[in-house]
Amino acid sequence: MAPHPMSHAVCERACCVIHGDITSATHGDITGAIHGVTLSATHGDITSMYARRVHLFAPPRRLHCMCGRYGLAAPQRLVELPLDSLGVDEASLAFLRDVPPRWNITPSQTVRALAGDARGLRVADLRWGLIPSWSKDASIGNRLANARSDSVRSKPSFRKSFAAQRALVFADLYYEWQQVPGAKVKQPWCFRNTDNRPFAFAALWERWRGDGAEQGIETFTLITIDADSQAADVHHRMPVILPVTHYAAWLDSGTPLGDVEAMLTADAAHARHAFRVSTWVNSPSHDDAHCIEPLAP
Repeated sequence: MAPHPMSHAVCERACCVIHGDITSATHGDITGAIHGVTLSATHGDITSMYARRVHLFAPPRRLHCMCGRYGLAAPQRLVELPLDSLGVDEASLAFLRDVPPRWNITPSQTVRALAGDARGLRVADLRWGLIPSWSKDASIGNRLANARSDSVRSKPSFRKSFAAQRALVFADLYYEWQQVPGAKVKQPWCFRNTDNRPFAFAALWERWRGDGAEQGIETFTLITIDADSQAADVHHRMPVILPVTHYAAWLDSGTPLGDVEAMLTADAAHARHAFRVSTWVNSPSHDDAHCIEPLAP
């Protein structure tokens, strides 16, 4: 088969989608993963990747996006967050907390979240991987697990949701993968609060009815920013974790967009600890406490 022609523009922002996990790469750093082995190629090497059956736009095996895995190992601890102050009734909050422990949530899976829009707040089950309402193809959600903070206000895929459909997605851990010089497999790290308490990611949500369904599919994306000093040695991006003082304004569709955009920063008061974990977490089928067991120093 002849190599698929790829323009320079495509190479500038190639996206690999593997079992719902996404990685982005800039020109000169197109990265793929097959059976746990990391392959790198520059712009000039891309065509040879086809000969090795690596297709940048088809799902081979597994990759990791900017924030491509997280967990909520202790959902009962959500009571520690001041969610009742948001005006959500107790029955809805109980429903929010009524989920099983999770250690390895991956894109394309459905989670329970708090979603806000002009009608108010509600607890909703959202699928990870945003499908814009205007899209004709649901598969675009595979490429939209994350949204960059520096373009989320203007990018067509996120512009509508950023303006009026924001959400809180709850977690008490997340993972990033570190490129280790000389290693064929990236090293996974787990990030948690120092006391393992839960937190909320800044998310956007959308409803898609492209398949003709009356209810449609409700999906979300997590917003990422440049990594702070606590995370930069592991990965150059990190998810936005909102301080509890921002919850109400984030969910309120009437908040001025300049104020919303100003929330997309690292929380300096957010004390985390990070530790290496085994590659057990690499497989989406592994969702147990073994995922967060620290490796020996």
